[in-house]
Amino acid sequence: MSSSVEKNSLNEFKWVSKGRCYARPKLDLVKVASNQHPLRPLVENVQGKDIKQSDSQSSLIDPLSAASLDPLSKMVAQISIKEKQEKIKENEAKISFEPWSLKKNAILARYTTVEKLSITSSFLNPINGAVNTKTMAQKSMTTMSDKIKNRLEQLDQFDEENMQEMVNLSQQDYIKRIDELNNALLNAWNEDEKVKSLKIVIQCSKLLADTSVIQFYPSKFVLITDILDTFGKLVYERIKSKSTYLAPGSSKPQPLPENFTADIVPASAKETCRNWFFKIASIRELLPRIYVEAAILKCTNFLSDESVSKSINRLISMTSGIGDPLVAAYANCYICRVGISIDTSLREHQLLSLNNLLFVFKQISNEKVKKLITNEKIDLRSYIELYCPAIDWILQSVTYNRNNDYLKEVLNKCIEVSNANRIVNGLLINSMMSSFEPSYICQIAADIVEMIKDSDEQFFPKHLLFRNLAMCLVFNDHEVKNKENKEKNKQDLKLLNDVWKLVTKFEDIGQYMMCAEIWIEFTLKNFTKKEINTLIGDIIKHVQPDRQFENFYPQLQSIVSKILTYVTDYNILFSMDKFMQFLNLFQKDSIKMEVYKSILNGFLKSTEDFNDDIVVMNSIMQICKSMHDYVNALTLDDEKREISNMICSFINRIEMIEKDKIEQYLSFYSDCRASFSNLDSVISLLIHKVNHLAYETLRIVNYNHSRKTGAFVRACVAFSFITIPSLTNPIMKLKLYLESSQTALINQCLSQADAFLKSAISLIPDIQKQIEMQQTALLNQSSLNYDGSNLAKLSSSMSSLSSIEKFLAEYVSNMMTTLLLIPDNPDQGVLYLLTGVVNLVLKNFQWDNKEVKFNILIEILKMAIESNDTLYGSDPKFIKELNKMIESVLDEVLNILNNFAPAKQSSLALELLNRLVAHCDLTSKNTLELAEHLWTLSISNKQITKLHVRFIL
Repeated sequence: MSSSVEKNSLNEFKWVSKGRCYARPKLDLVKVASNQHPLRPLVENVQGKDIKQSDSQSSLIDPLSAASLDPLSKMVAQISIKEKQEKIKENEAKISFEPWSLKKNAILARYTTVEKLSITSSFLNPINGAVNTKTMAQKSMTTMSDKIKNRLEQLDQFDEENMQEMVNLSQQDYIKRIDELNNALLNAWNEDEKVKSLKIVIQCSKLLADTSVIQFYPSKFVLITDILDTFGKLVYERIKSKSTYLAPGSSKPQPLPENFTADIVPASAKETCRNWFFKIASIRELLPRIYVEAAILKCTNFLSDESVSKSINRLISMTSGIGDPLVAAYANCYICRVGISIDTSLREHQLLSLNNLLFVFKQISNEKVKKLITNEKIDLRSYIELYCPAIDWILQSVTYNRNNDYLKEVLNKCIEVSNANRIVNGLLINSMMSSFEPSYICQIAADIVEMIKDSDEQFFPKHLLFRNLAMCLVFNDHEVKNKENKEKNKQDLKLLNDVWKLVTKFEDIGQYMMCAEIWIEFTLKNFTKKEINTLIGDIIKHVQPDRQFENFYPQLQSIVSKILTYVTDYNILFSMDKFMQFLNLFQKDSIKMEVYKSILNGFLKSTEDFNDDIVVMNSIMQICKSMHDYVNALTLDDEKREISNMICSFINRIEMIEKDKIEQYLSFYSDCRASFSNLDSVISLLIHKVNHLAYETLRIVNYNHSRKTGAFVRACVAFSFITIPSLTNPIMKLKLYLESSQTALINQCLSQADAFLKSAISLIPDIQKQIEMQQTALLNQSSLNYDGSNLAKLSSSMSSLSSIEKFLAEYVSNMMTTLLLIPDNPDQGVLYLLTGVVNLVLKNFQWDNKEVKFNILIEILKMAIESNDTLYGSDPKFIKELNKMIESVLDEVLNILNNFAPAKQSSLALELLNRLVAHCDLTSKNTLELAEHLWTLSISNKQITKLHVRFIL
């Protein structure tokens, strides 16, 4: 016999199906009782201990995991826990004190300018060919006294001939030049040119006396003091690195410890330290002398343990000689900041700084300041705001970790000055709220409101004061709403009413919104929906005229975010009639979508059941409808997918199936279909939900429909039948057609199941046509204009066609199981659905992968027709039609098999032989001959196994 299947012998081979009795195999099944899931993990975690299941179902505790700690380990663990707790307490104590590193970034961002700046220095753009006289002079010096004398002479000679003034600098250029000075300082220090380093620092300090472009002065202060801080660290580390001491009981010198005392510092180090202070004392100008000495103030620890406190107090007293009040305020601020960095226990100088600053405020109204303001072309309010960083830092330092009595004393000092000078009234109120503990501000909130009422709007904006007061009230963690504290609630309500009577009268909508954005959080935190709803209504009233809300979308979004944070009960949220009106303010599509997504995300994360709440469900439904309407042809796929997933999640929340509500669910799904018609994934979910609803209905009636439930499931089936064609994805259509046909079949809707399968069969060729049209378009486009992206799309399209064929192979196999059970429609002829599948595979679909086609055909061959055979009563006409169909399929299978290479042909022949053994009657002569042919092909490439031999024998 030949090794391939000859075409002239095809008629000799026939497929004769094996008769089956499906009831008997059930009797052979052996049921084994089990109280343990086969996939249950061998080791479970119970109360933090590993428990391993033994073969006898007993549980053994792992002695290693259960063992207690030994005493030494316990002690180490307790010490570690104690240290950790102390560290946590220390960090919590520091939270209320905002470090300078955070403040300076805010200062640089706030105080900017577009005007031109100037800078004067002899260390920018050095002249080429200049001789380093310092180095030459040092080489000729032989004694230490000569070196010191020479350095003092160099310091006195300030290179006036090399001083250069750079003008017309932008803010960025100015910052760049300051960075150059900082680098010059580091380079000079690394090259051991200490006098040059000092000169750079002195020149930088002089820049702080310049108040031109005054609105940039706070930022200039930050930039220059950074250089001073660097210089102070360099001097301190140099002196410390050259200092050693002999520890008790040791003969080897050791570096100074971190917390050293002056008595162990060697005399040489003290001498070096004094030399630095002598150099600084020789600086003629007051402001550079104060700043540079403050920069190295920490070095006084090398001289005496008490010298730091005395030096700080002396420097603060020296600031009284500074004529410009703004310059004096920031000089006090720097000294106070240096003192904190050296020793936080030193507190006396902080109150001195505050007193100095309060005294400085008396000079603000003098003629010199008025002239300066006029020359700089700024108003008095803008000038006063320049003091904020300085007074904020000093007040924060003074009030940090103080008791209420001390805070009251400081408060009275500030009130006394503000009453005497109304120009700084608002400034001091603002600084007190920024610097005092929020808990203390909450205690005196009513007094603060009265002070704000009496403040003058022209010197400091009241809306900023009200906003900062709200921030103190909101950020105070102790002010959590307590319904039982009625007295506290009355006080809060009175406070809110007093404030809002003033805020609501603001004519500037921007000022009003700045306050409303913060006070809404205070209201949400402390009051009920009545007050919240009232405040939301007031916001709507202010922003609606002339569509002002379009200018405040960020603030309105922030308000929505705060509402969703505090109002987690959506029953309360949507019962506020002003909330939905508030959402209507968002009329820009992109902003509206962000807001709606945040609301829907919050709803989906909620664990409460809102199925019975009509208000909530209708509101969420309306939000989903708006999100759906936002989708159009220009919407990105990722955003479209995100919206679809969120709407699907909302629909999935409606999960509780109740017998008396099944009609309501179908009505809900019908409404969803009308509302979300442009989103395929949502529509497909609705079809799946309706199919599930039909199955649940069948289960509820114990698989025996009444007239009413039968009509209902037919309505469900009709829903699916008219909805599936609206989908654009053909693959999704095919899956849902098959799922719906199975749903219809199990609910005894035979004609509907028949219609679903017929639609599915007729749809399959369209998939190939769509892919072919896409390939043709890409080929034409690529031939006209070479484009790598088009070729990549073409390759992807061809790959998708291959995957479609594999999908169809699985799909047809699944469809066969349904066709096995469904009876033929008497109006359509015998096996007309199966015939449609066969014609589809043989004629209507062009298969690129012949192996896939081969597998589909043998799936058709193995299909047992017992159900239809029983229905037709073994009618000869039916048997004839069935055999005719099988013969045509078998012919095509053998033709495909004959066209494969020998190795592949043997593998597929073995596959067909397996089907023959399982589903054919081998007692038939023609069928036995076919088995012999396949046997020969299989053994030609050693594909046959002993198992097959056993089956055939």
